[in-house]
Parts: sequence; structure tokens; C-alpha cells
Amino acid sequence: MNARLVSIALATLAAVAAWLTLGIQAVLDDGTRARLGVLPEWWLLGALWAAFAGVVWWRRLAPSRLWPLALTALVCLPWLPGPIPAAFLIWYDGLATAVWLFAAIGLLILIVRPGPSARLLADPRRAPLALGAIALLLFLAGAWTMRSRLPGGDEPHYLIITQSLLSDGDLQIENNHARGDYFRYHVDELRPDYLERGVNGAIYSIHAPGVSALVAPAFAIAGWPGAAVFMSLLAAVAVALLWRVTWRLTGDASAAWLAASAFAFTGPGYFHAFTIFPDGAGAAAIAVALWGTVRLECGGRISARQLVAVGSALAMLPWFHTRFAVLAAGFGLILLLRLWRLEDRVRAMAAFLVVPIVSAAAWFGFFWVIWGTPNPAAPYGQATQSAWSHLKPALPGLLFDQQFGLIANAPVYAIAFLGFVSLSRRHRRLAVELAVLCAVYTVAVGTYRMWWGGYSAPARFLVAMLPVLTLPLAVLWSRGRPATRALTLVLLAISIVLIVPRVIVDGGGLAYNERDGYDLLLDWVNRSVNLPLAWPSLHRDVVADAWRDIIAWSVTGTVVVAGAMWIANRAGQAWTWMCGAVALTIMIASSVVWKGPDEAVTPNTSSLSLLDAWPGRPAGPGWQSSPFRLAEAQPVPEGLLIGSTRRGPRLSRNSALLNAPLVPGGQYELVVDSARPEGQLTVTVGRTTQVLDEMQLDDRPADAGIDVIELPAKVHSLMIQGDDRARRAVKTLMLRPRTVGNAPGAKASIVLRASRYGPLRMFFFDDNAFVEPPGFWTRGNSTADIFIDTLRPEPAGSETGHATLRLRAGPVASSVELSSGDWRETATLEAGAEKEISLPEGRPGGWALRLETRAGFRPAQHDPGNKDMRNLGVWVEVVP
Repeated sequence: MNARLVSIALATLAAVAAWLTLGIQAVLDDGTRARLGVLPEWWLLGALWAAFAGVVWWRRLAPSRLWPLALTALVCLPWLPGPIPAAFLIWYDGLATAVWLFAAIGLLILIVRPGPSARLLADPRRAPLALGAIALLLFLAGAWTMRSRLPGGDEPHYLIITQSLLSDGDLQIENNHARGDYFRYHVDELRPDYLERGVNGAIYSIHAPGVSALVAPAFAIAGWPGAAVFMSLLAAVAVALLWRVTWRLTGDASAAWLAASAFAFTGPGYFHAFTIFPDGAGAAAIAVALWGTVRLECGGRISARQLVAVGSALAMLPWFHTRFAVLAAGFGLILLLRLWRLEDRVRAMAAFLVVPIVSAAAWFGFFWVIWGTPNPAAPYGQATQSAWSHLKPALPGLLFDQQFGLIANAPVYAIAFLGFVSLSRRHRRLAVELAVLCAVYTVAVGTYRMWWGGYSAPARFLVAMLPVLTLPLAVLWSRGRPATRALTLVLLAISIVLIVPRVIVDGGGLAYNERDGYDLLLDWVNRSVNLPLAWPSLHRDVVADAWRDIIAWSVTGTVVVAGAMWIANRAGQAWTWMCGAVALTIMIASSVVWKGPDEAVTPNTSSLSLLDAWPGRPAGPGWQSSPFRLAEAQPVPEGLLIGSTRRGPRLSRNSALLNAPLVPGGQYELVVDSARPEGQLTVTVGRTTQVLDEMQLDDRPADAGIDVIELPAKVHSLMIQGDDRARRAVKTLMLRPRTVGNAPGAKASIVLRASRYGPLRMFFFDDNAFVEPPGFWTRGNSTADIFIDTLRPEPAGSETGHATLRLRAGPVASSVELSSGDWRETATLEAGAEKEISLPEGRPGGWALRLETRAGFRPAQHDPGNKDMRNLGVWVEVVP
């Protein structure tokens, strides 16, 4: 076939795929996979084709430089008419964007040629500094983006130890908690995290003090931000050091860039670089130990001062966390055996051991002095934290669990484990040492009950080990064939891409998972198919079922990737073949794991996703798949009926007749399937039990109006519950959209909770208000965004309702500024004082109200009998 025609065909495919990517659709039925949607206008398809084909024709691009465009065929699969496999729907929405990203990377690899400046990236003096600087900037960017969620998990507990060291010069934290020292960085009550008091009766944290002491100077200067910057700087230095280590082992600058980037810019390493956990600091210490090990492996001399530095790094590990003692002992043994072969072994071993011996004595003495025993498990008291039985879920979970597993969240490490084979061919002893160390450490942390690491980013307990895996990864890259390199690069790109939405969506809202077996990122990226049910989970499934899923993914991936590598090594175009192999693996493995279409396809969330995109929908023809038809798009998609979603954990409240997540703003008819409706329905929105609306089903006349639920903006969730009579009478409850879109003035954000106060309905967009039955408290020293609409019938011709709010200060004076559009009013209140403020009239639809509170108090600090530690501002209620 003429090469020019092949190039034009690839450009045509890309143009069609780009046109379809701009369309929106929803799955209506899980059995037939019937779909409904809207396509862009036809002229846009012509314009895209002219642009793609014109560039190809003008630049005379050969097919060999355009084959990555073949990947865009994946984007077309969800738009095929008629019944299609559920796996085809994977490539809609967020994953369609990912397809374009990987096609673009492939084009850049084939089209762009490195310039003279690329030589700077290979300079072993400048390249580590460049990578370290890039890493530092990205770490700081992550900390800044996620600042509203940090510090989280155990971070405040490490910081309270820091405060105890700085303010009291000890590790007794009870007084620091009692004073509320943690309020500088933690808004709610923080109780001491301990299990066993010391022999003196004082409370000492269950957490090791090493990282707390490490960040103390930075915290003293700038509080939590200073500590986060220090941890980021420490991680950036470790990344630069890993570049040097892998370059010295391979002599290949590209391998050093790839391996160090795999540690720095994939989920486990990245998220623990700027958070106050011991794991990032532990990884930095391991990087120093690797530097010494590789230097000896490659025959380099190592001075006494350098040996003291390596020994000091290992000596710090147990102080960061007790489990790091395994790594410290393992690397210590590896280095001692290597130093034994030196001529000046006595001097070298003495320099290496001087700090670890002193540190070990102090470490065991630390437990003896505080808890009366040298046992490092003493802080846990009688609690059983480790047992061999925990290995059954932990070993597969540490690697493959969709929420917390290493390979599931950074798939590049799958090939890093395989890289031990390549490492053993040139550095057999080093490969054996590191492989045994990784295995022993993984088993050690797997015996711990909380193998997932608590409330933290994925693979927390394996982060300190990850620098070790950069070595086999670098060797595999440096000695690999084109297909091997392409697969490594594809897996690295996937691993990096996975962290982007976790950081930027909802201020880092996808980064931390609860132990419910449903990964937030998988749930977010595609609302038409249930991707969390296709990935292994050790928290949702029993171990046997999880192993079944793991085997399905592993076997499928091995067979498909091996076949693609065989073809790529002979036919070329390795990037395209490897990307295609990964895509095919995802489709086949997902289809195998899903038990049927009722698990795979989720029509309700798919319809909600379409409604969410509807206000900015394309202006082209409407489209349906079965039977295939093009028609004019309706103002609101006809035929959409939205019921309870099957996604996520099962509901604990059996009275829920409808539960729908992320319902867009608009008006929704309530469709009741019942022979004789009776009972009462209650509507709640978001994370609250406060009732928003009530509906009576008893004795409804035939000509009764249809119940309508009005939402001013997208809500976190919508739940409709029924009393006993309603649950018996109602078969199904569904929503039919009437209009879609936010109310005028409503914030383009998600309503987290809502409540009704008399004639007013209030929708809260953040956590800066505490919703209670008669009213709500604002959070002290914060800004709360609320949308208020009225349920009161208004006289004919009036534009809006009238509302008056009563504000009351707590036991301290407070000041609150209320604003809505260009209206502003400030209420300055003495302790216990009240003030009534009328909201402005002439606001159609309601009021977008912002309350900025400039003071706060904690009830427990003003009333000895009160245990409430919330930071409260002013009380707000509606005047009857």
C-alpha cells in the first residue's frame, strides 16, 4: 500500500477519534449496553480531518513516524453502534484522555530529535542537580496543592512529638495534647496515640521520635510548612543521590534518569516525599547505604569519613521506625561482609560501626528507660501487632491491592522486580544481596497487622525499600532490547500519570483511601464501567477471590505483553505495541474478573456523568446506539432514569430507597413504582443526617403534581429514605431530569451537606460550618460558602423570598462578615451577644452567601464539663 495513503489513513483515524472524544454519552442498560449521547457538529469533524491530514501531507510524514496514532482507535470503541463488550467502554471519559496522552508521547519519541542541550542531561555532575531541583519543585507543588488535607493520618502525631521536644525538652506528650499545641496544624481534637504508659506513668507516643527530631529545627522556624519543605528537600537530595548511584552502576545517564524518576515521581515515593512520615526519611537513609554498597561493588575507594556517613545513615533508621531495624541490620551485614575483603578492613569496619554501635545501645536503652524493657515492642503493651497469619492477606496486598499495593499504584515496579535477573548477570552478588533484603523486609512488614500503613498514600510500608529497586530497573533499561525499554517507559509513564489526578482533583481528594476496597481514582476516572470491581482488593474480597483476580491480571499481562514484545523486536514500533499490549491486558483482565454485565456496567453513574457534562455539551446531533440513530439533541436527554448506584461499599442503612453519588444541579422528577404509594420519604444531601425535604405518599389524588427535587449545584450524594410503610409499598424509586445546571450565583463546586431551616434550604460547600438541627456553627477563623434558597411561596410578581439570620457569639467576642455578590455586612459581637441580619432582596433563585469568621473558641476550653474541641465561630439560625 502506498505509504502516503497509510499516513492519511492514520490521520483520518486520529481526526475521527478526536471528534468522538469531544462527544458525551451515557450507558442506559447494563445488559444490552445501549447508549445515548451527543456528538460534536459535523463541520468540526471536517476541520479536524483537514488539520491532521494537512500536517501529514505538508510535512510528508512517513507511516513509521505516525503509528502511535493507531492507539486512538481505542477511543472509538465506546462509540461503536449496537451491543458492545463492557471492556470497550473503558476508553471513555478520563481514559480517553490518557489514550491521547500516550499517543502524543509516542509521536514525540519518533518525531523529536535530541538537541545539543540534551548532553547536559548526561553530565554526571550537573544531571543529579537538575533532577534534584525538578524533584524539589514538584514535591513542593504537591504539598501546596494538598495543603488543605495535610498534615493527615499519623503526621500530627509525629509533629506533636516535635512540639514536645521543642517546648518541654522531653517526649512526654500528654501536656502538649492537653494544651492543644496541635491546633497550629490540626483543626479538630487529637488524642494521644499510645497503648502503654511509661514506667513513670507518663504518656509517650507509640510513634518513634526520629523523624520528629529530624524536622524539629524546620518546625521551629516555620511550623508545619517548614517541616514539609525540609522533608521535600531531604527527598530531593535522595533522588539526586540515586541518580549518581544508578549511573555509577550502569554508566548510562538515561538509565539513571529513568530509575531515579521511578522513585521520585510515582505515587509511593512522591506522596511520602513531602509528608511527615518516617518512610521518606527512611528512603533517604537507604539511598546513602546504596551509595556505599555500589561504590564498593564497582571497586571504588571509600574513605573513613564516608564510611562514618553511611554508618550514621543506617544508625538513624531504627529511630525513624522499628521496622526499619530490618533494613539497617541487612545493609549493615552486606557492607560489613564487603568491607571484610578490603586490605584495611579493621580501619574500615571500625569507621563504619562506630556510630551504629553507639546508636544501637541508645536505642535499646531508650525502651529500657521509658518502658522498663529493651524490647522495641514495649510501646505496644499487650496489643498483638505482628503475627505470621497476617502474611496471608498482606503479601498480595502489599503488591497488588488496588488502594494500597505497590504494583497496582506504580506498575513500573513490576518490571523492576524482573530486573533482578538482568542485575544478576553482571552483578550476581549484589543482586542476591538486594533480593534477599527486599524479601526479608517485605515479609517482616507483612506480619504487621496494619500492612496497608493506615491513613496514608499507597505502599507506605514499602517506600523505604524502593531505592533498592532502582538498581535492577536501571540495569534492565541499560541492557534491554527496544521492546523491553519501551515497556519500561510505558509502565513508568503510567505510574507518573496515576499521581496527577490524585494531586490536582479536589485538592488531593483522591490520594488517600479508606479501607473499603474501592480505589477513589479508579472510581473517578470512568463512571460508565465499574473499574474498582475489576482490580484486585484485599479489603473488599476474601483472600482466595483476591488471588483469583491477581492471577487473572498476571497471566493475561504476561501472555499479551510477551507476544507484543516478540512482535515489536522484529517489526519495530515498540512504543505503540507496548501501549497496545497494556490496553489489551486491561480489557481482557477486566472482562475476566467482572462476573457479568451487571457488575461491569453502571448505567446510573454513567447517566449522572452525562448530566454533569450536559451544560457544556457539544452542539451537534444526538446519538443512540441501539438501534443506531442520529437525531437532534433534546434539551435534556430523553429516557434517562437514575436509580441507586451499585458502585462502592454496600449501604449500611437498609431504609435507603435511592442513593446516588455526585448528582448535578438541576430539577429532578421523583418516579415512584408502587401499586399503592403510602408512607413518608425524606431527602438528605451529602455527609449528614439532616433532612432537606419531606414527601408524603399517602392518599395522593390521581391529578396530584409530580414531586420535584431541586438542587442548586452538584451534590456529594443524594439519599432518599422511607419509613416502614414506604419501604413496603415502593418497589423502585428513580429520578428523571427536568433541567440541568446550577442555580444563578451558586458556586461551581460540590455541596458537601445540606439542611432545611424553616422556609430556607441551606447547601454547604465546605467543612467550615457545623450543621446541627436548629442551625449551624461557623468554624472559627475561616470562610464558609453557602447557597440558600427558600421554600416559602412568594406573592405573584416577587423575585425572591425574604430571610433574616440571627447570629450569636460564643463565650468570646467575634466578628463575621457576610457577603452575597456586591452586598456586604459585618457583625461585630461581644461574648454572648446576638444580632439579626436580613439578607438582600432581589436575588432570583436564592443567595450565594459567604461568611468570614475572624475569631474562634473551643467549648472544652471554656467549660470544664464540655468535651467539644471543635474550633467554633458564631452560631447562625433562621429567624422564624
